[in-house]
Amino acid sequence: MSTVSVVWLPTLSGVALRGRVSELAEIDGVLATAVSGRGAAVVIRGELGVGKSALLRHTAESAAHLCVLRSDGVDAEAGLPFGALHQLLRPALDRLDALPAPQAVSLRAAFGLTVAAIPDQRLVAHATLALLSALAAESPVVCLIDDAHELDRASADALIFVARRLREDRVAMIFAAGADRRDFPAGGLSELRLARLDRGVAHELLVGWPEEISTYTRDRIVEESGGNPMVLRELAAALSPRQRLGQLPPEILGLGAVPVRGDVYAVFTAQITRLPVTARVVLGVVASDGRGELAVILHAAEILDTSIDDLAVAEQAGLLGVADGRVTFRHPLIRQAAYHHGAITGRVGVHAALASAYEAFGDRAGAVWHRAAAATGPDEGIAERLERLAESRPVDRRWTLAVTAYQSAAQLSSTVAGRGRRLSAAAGHAAWSGDIRRAAALADDALSMTDDVRLLARLASIRAAAEAERGRLRDAVWSLLQGAALVAEHAPDVSAAMLVVAARYAWTCDYREALGLAKADIAVLRSSEIVRACAAGVRGIAGLAHHDLERGLASLRQLVVVAEGGHTGLPLEVRLQAAEAALLVGADAAARELASRLASTCRARGRADMLPDALNLLAQAQLFLGLHDEARISGEHAADAARGTGNSRVVGQAHATLSRLFAIAGDEERCREMREHALAAGDLAARQWAAASWTLIDLGLGRAEVAMHWDNAGACAHPTVVGTAALPDLVETTARTGDRHAARLPLERMAEFARHSGASWARAVELRCRAMTDDDAAGELYAEAVRLHQQETARPFDRARTELAYGQWLRRNRRRADARTHLRSALGIFDWIGAAPWADRARTELRAAGESRARKPSGAVTSGVNALTTQERQVAQLAAAGLSNQEIASRMSLSPRTVGYHLYKAYPKLGVTKRIELARLDFADSV
Repeated sequence: MSTVSVVWLPTLSGVALRGRVSELAEIDGVLATAVSGRGAAVVIRGELGVGKSALLRHTAESAAHLCVLRSDGVDAEAGLPFGALHQLLRPALDRLDALPAPQAVSLRAAFGLTVAAIPDQRLVAHATLALLSALAAESPVVCLIDDAHELDRASADALIFVARRLREDRVAMIFAAGADRRDFPAGGLSELRLARLDRGVAHELLVGWPEEISTYTRDRIVEESGGNPMVLRELAAALSPRQRLGQLPPEILGLGAVPVRGDVYAVFTAQITRLPVTARVVLGVVASDGRGELAVILHAAEILDTSIDDLAVAEQAGLLGVADGRVTFRHPLIRQAAYHHGAITGRVGVHAALASAYEAFGDRAGAVWHRAAAATGPDEGIAERLERLAESRPVDRRWTLAVTAYQSAAQLSSTVAGRGRRLSAAAGHAAWSGDIRRAAALADDALSMTDDVRLLARLASIRAAAEAERGRLRDAVWSLLQGAALVAEHAPDVSAAMLVVAARYAWTCDYREALGLAKADIAVLRSSEIVRACAAGVRGIAGLAHHDLERGLASLRQLVVVAEGGHTGLPLEVRLQAAEAALLVGADAAARELASRLASTCRARGRADMLPDALNLLAQAQLFLGLHDEARISGEHAADAARGTGNSRVVGQAHATLSRLFAIAGDEERCREMREHALAAGDLAARQWAAASWTLIDLGLGRAEVAMHWDNAGACAHPTVVGTAALPDLVETTARTGDRHAARLPLERMAEFARHSGASWARAVELRCRAMTDDDAAGELYAEAVRLHQQETARPFDRARTELAYGQWLRRNRRRADARTHLRSALGIFDWIGAAPWADRARTELRAAGESRARKPSGAVTSGVNALTTQERQVAQLAAAGLSNQEIASRMSLSPRTVGYHLYKAYPKLGVTKRIELARLDFADSV
């Protein structure tokens, strides 16, 4: 064996397996202890598939520069004494001659290398310890023993003996064994319990799955795997493409009805085979039922001529657990093994018995699911019962229940038309739930089964939403145009709503030909108030796309007026366009009201598909109105709601909105984090917000030269919500760097918007921008800008920036008293909205203008600490000590997001803008 001389590098803690950070850290500690010269051993315990072997493989890869010895317990070799020990020590057998003679002889005898002696168990164990110690003198040794519960008894005894006696040897022994200590008793050794993954981590693993998986399917896999990584992987791999998109058995059957590879659960199949026939029947009842209610299971068992005694046999075999009136499987794969153990005739009989049991307990919903599972062909009676169940829509699980019931009813339909109608209903409800992938798969199936134009139009809308989510906006536009044409004569209101969404998509991807078609199509629809409102929206978008702001903004205002009037029949998608239109014309208060009302409606109706968009628009309106705390909450809720439905587009847009919020606050760390999330979404609007936010934070922190390098071309291309807000940032950036020529284009765009929007704040901002580029008229322009700002409460951040710029100009022109008036006003607004770097600039200008009160008194820091809430102070203290948000969250039993929120609230109170500045504060002096 070659000699390796290395210094241990703790790489494990930096290459964490998903969801196993603490476990890897503990293994890292075991290895580091051994390398430092003290032996260490640990037993990793956990159920089948929880990740023990993966952890050992990762350990082997990370410790590849050390001497790594491996052995695996195998059931077939459990009766072969010293077989596993031979596997472990085989690479070192050339060193046996260096051992004391009795030990060497006994070890050779144990491995069948000599017939001259009978192996002595005690000498074999001592020889193993001596051999490992000799190896460790040259290089740290890592012994990895997998499936230790299947080791032959002689090997297990020898290895445990060694593990208990490691003292000054550079040896680490890591065992992986089953959860039951009786299978591998290793008293005296440290244990690491490997638990199942939590739901969040399990979801993340499936998000990265190579094939597309719907949100509903992910939820089902996570729930039924129980967080067991192997079951999670096997269930996802066993599903067909259509099943991954949501065509799954009802939840009461569970994914146990979808077979995974038989060898995965072979160990449980073997256990089940050894049970009496009646116990296997009861096990099949539990596997076929999705609820585990003991009373129902026993009732069904009685129908099948079995009893509670048979259930007890399965429990004693370690396959089931019974507690609090519920029956559960000890491992998720036992259900797979039990469900697929018998023939299909047996499963049909079990489902029929369960249906009768549920009927006996008055549970009609439970009964109809099992009647459907027992059906062997079309059954219109059961299909109608499922359809009635779908229409009942319990509030707590409204769409999930309806989609699954309609889908099952479609499968049992006796006619193609009935199947198409029910699949269309399933697709519509899936779309409302926000699971657009599942909805699109159902819509694709339904298309060829119906000729109802209204259904076809609805299916076109669903498919368009799916294309938009995938980033294929042009395909989405064509789907909507075709669907709108189908119902143009019979349902003009529906057609108009589809056309306004098509126009919005076409504008986003600069598809002007399609935008022209939408404008032409909507112009010939039979007139109604909804059609007129939608037509105004399409004309407005077309105006923006063709740089005709006068007509574009005027038309969008018409749509906003209709929506503000509370027209009860206005479709939700049109109300969403109206809320964005209000932001586009600069009517922030109207946008806030419209988005708030829409969000409330979405919640009340369970419309998870539109809620994230509504919340994101609400956050943007609140941001512009200076309501930063509310904007932060709305933005985070938008991201959470979008994440829950798998809508990556809105996740990115919500983070983009939050990035500007943190940019104003001067929180560079959080702004960067939000910006990266936004850019990852790949959405054009999100990228525009991200670029504008980075420009703004550099501007606020006095880095105008850096801000010049960010790409803000989109802000000048045509008016967008963030583009209009970013234009004055570009003008100020160029003015501060002295490149006034570069300010010409954004200034022209700002002037054009101000001229046609009719918003006083926009005209005021335009005047501020002109003042920054016109020294001769600056004083008059600033004065008029301030006057316009004072006429309304809109855009307080922009007003404060105008007063700051005017105050600076007044001070430099020796009008210090006048300057202080405006600088005080600016400082007050900046402090109110938490714009820390801008407040610091205003404070500096006030001092330069002779305002002594601008200096923070010596007790300012102390009073700032005292102004913190208890949790804010605790979080700030820990952050000042150098702990990360994750570490603080763990110590205080909070979420990292809550920690970030407390820091966000604490920074303005403490007068700091960066995390590093917390270290200079003295929290001890506060009371």
